[in-house]
Amino acid sequence: MKDLKSYITIRETTKEEHDNSIKVMEEHLYDQDNGKVGIFWYDIRDKVLFSVIAIDKDSFDKPNVGGGLITCRELHYKVWQKGYNKQKYKLNGKGPFVGDYKDTPRGRVFFNTKTNKFEIKV
Repeated sequence: MKDLKSYITIRETTKEEHDNSIKVMEEHLYDQDNGKVGIFWYDIRDKVLFSVIAIDKDSFDKPNVGGGLITCRELHYKVWQKGYNKQKYKLNGKGPFVGDYKDTPRGRVFFNTKTNKFEIKV
C-alpha cells in the first residue's frame, strides 16, 4: 500500500466550493451543542491526536463516574491493545501504537454535570 500522503492533493478551493462548504457547516452549526466525552492519545512525532473515542455526552442519562462526571466506558489499555494488534498484524507494524499505552501521552474528556462544563484530564 502506498503512503497515505501520496493520495492527498492540496489546492486552493474555488469560490463556489468555499461557499458550499460554509453553507454545509452553517446548517450543522447547532447540531454540535451536546459535545463529546471520551479518550485519546497524542502522537508527539506527528503532533496529532489518534485513536480518539468520542461519544455524545447526552447519550448518558446520568453520571457514570464519581463526582458527577460523565465519560465513555472505553479503557485506554483495551483500546490500545486492539489498535496495537491491528497495527502489528494488518498494517505491517506501521502506525502510532508503539510500546506500552502508558508511554504515549493520553487523556480523557469528561463532562461535569455539577458545573455544566467539560474537563480534559491528561
